[in-house]
Amino acid sequence: MSYHDPYIQEIKIHHKTLKSIKLDKKALSSHDCVVIATDHSSYDLEFIINNSRLVFDTRGCTAPIKADNLIRLGE
Repeated sequence: MSYHDPYIQEIKIHHKTLKSIKLDKKALSSHDCVVIATDHSSYDLEFIINNSRLVFDTRGCTAPIKADNLIRLGE
């Protein structure tokens, strides 16, 4: 499990510390699913979608984008 957030560099979950990873092609393609849990304006959503196997958007921030590997909450 890993995460990326430009504002939160590390989080603690059940006595385990996770550090925010670099959001690049290698990281995106190495995960089975990328979950968009925040809609930070700094994210390049097309880059994320184009380099991920599967993207699950919980925020609706990908509404104008059409892609076969994209699932939006509520659709």
